[in-house]
Amino acid sequence: EQTLLAVNVSDNRILQITPSRVELLDVANGTAVASWKPPNNGSITAGSANRTFALVAIDGKVLISLDIRSNLSEAARQYVTDHEQVACVNVPNEYDVGLVGFWQSGSISLLGLADLKLIQGEKVRTPDSAAVPRSIVMTQILPIEVAGPTMLVGMSDGIILTFAVDKETFSLSGRKSIMLGVQQATFEVIPRGDGECNVFAICEHSSLIYSSEGRIVYSAVTAENAACICLFD
Repeated sequence: EQTLLAVNVSDNRILQITPSRVELLDVANGTAVASWKPPNNGSITAGSANRTFALVAIDGKVLISLDIRSNLSEAARQYVTDHEQVACVNVPNEYDVGLVGFWQSGSISLLGLADLKLIQGEKVRTPDSAAVPRSIVMTQILPIEVAGPTMLVGMSDGIILTFAVDKETFSLSGRKSIMLGVQQATFEVIPRGDGECNVFAICEHSSLIYSSEGRIVYSAVTAENAACICLFD
C-alpha cells in the first residue's frame, strides 16, 4: 500500500505511516519495534511526525497524536466538528505542535501534540475564494537573530501564504501571499545546518524558498515536472 510518510526518528528507528497503520522499524534489522492501527478499521488520510510525536488524521474526521518515545502510545485524540474535515497536517521538527488545515472552513489550527488542545487558529480563505489549505509547514527560514519561525500555507488555487510565528506563543502575524501558479504547492523542509532551513515548493513552477539579506526569497528551479522531493543527509 501507499506510504504516506517515512522518516528517521530517535534511537536509530524509522517511522512509517500507511493508510492502515503506523509502524516503528528498527534500522539495523528491519523488524517492527511497535505498530499502531486506527480504531474501528478507519483509514489514515494524512500524517506527519518529528522525533517525539506523530500526528495522524483518521478518515479526515479524527486527529490522533502518538508518542514515539513510548512506542506509539496514544497521547491524545480529538474529534473534528461536524461538517468539517482535515485537509492537511504537519509536525515541525523544532516544536511539539501540530499544524492542521481544514476543508470546509478554509482555516488552520496549531495544536499542542501532548493534548491536542488549540493554541492558535487562523482563517486563511478569503471571502471571494473557495480555496482550501492543502500543504502547511513551519520552520526557521529567516535568521534566528532576525525573526522567529515562518509558516507557509499552500492553498489549492496556487497561492502561498506566509505568516511570522512567535516562537513563545505561536501567534501569527504579518500575513503575505504570493502566487506561484494555479495548482497547490507541496512543501519539503530542507535543513541548511546553521539552524535555518530552506523550503522546496513542488508545483508547476517549483521554487526554492530561502532567506537572503533578512528577507524571504522565492527562486525558480529547473524541475518543472517534479512530483516529490527527498532530502539526503
